[in-house]
Amino acid sequence: FGVTMNCVTLTKPDISQSRCSNAINHMTLLRLQKYYKSTDVSQPEKISLKVLNALLGKNSGHGISNRNTKMPGYVFSASAFFCKTGSKLHKVKGSICSECYALNGNYRFPTVIQGLTVNSIGIAFYEAMQDFSVWTIALSELIRRKCIVKEIKDENGNIIAIEDNTWFRFHDSGDIQSVLHLEAINQVALLNPSVKFWIPTREFKMVQEFLINNSFADNLTVRLSAHMVGKKPIDFNTGLPTSTVDFKDSEHHCIAPQQGGACDGHLASCRNCWDSNISNVNYKKH
Repeated sequence: FGVTMNCVTLTKPDISQSRCSNAINHMTLLRLQKYYKSTDVSQPEKISLKVLNALLGKNSGHGISNRNTKMPGYVFSASAFFCKTGSKLHKVKGSICSECYALNGNYRFPTVIQGLTVNSIGIAFYEAMQDFSVWTIALSELIRRKCIVKEIKDENGNIIAIEDNTWFRFHDSGDIQSVLHLEAINQVALLNPSVKFWIPTREFKMVQEFLINNSFADNLTVRLSAHMVGKKPIDFNTGLPTSTVDFKDSEHHCIAPQQGGACDGHLASCRNCWDSNISNVNYKKH
């Protein structure tokens, strides 16, 4: 990755699913082009947080977030409007995507829509160039700095708590856009071996194509998410773990609904989703 990006030919990405104004779309693409051309990524540890976020498309805010207090660690999300398989399933009665939670509730706030869409425009930008190396470097460096075990101290310097941010989720909203995008995600995991990654996906064909010549990082759990409510999981001969919704025969059920929707609560501190040895995790429809 150690190169300076000064002379590049940029292809216009497809952002037809963007829910932001044309002005925001245009400014996001100009920002990506500017920082892509001008940033020396050979020493990512020297790049400022502002520039790292700008390389993901951000003008303000954060490329990764830990604001979802019901989940441990950080997340990287994208717009559900850009989902490929999900956008088709959204029109299918009885599918999990037909009542997509990432298109409702807090996800409908304009600031949330804008933040997720900007992330998707960033992905589309690198997809158009068929080169995710800079995206991978920027995201990996943000994770390296943020996804750590932190000591929480009182005013006297005494350690009163330990905050473990080494759990990372891709796509509580959105999904993989291509095999190349999936390869970049896998590379992010390889570059951060101390972090545990989890990504759910309905892009089974992309996963199968990736596995022809590649294998997933040991610290990345890829779960193939069922299409239909109440149906049993299918791994499509990949050997990968799965997830379902309202499938009563699953051995493992998400405990979050029993403790205020959180992974950590009075019953358990659960990390089953990140554990590739858990063959299937079943979720309650929401």
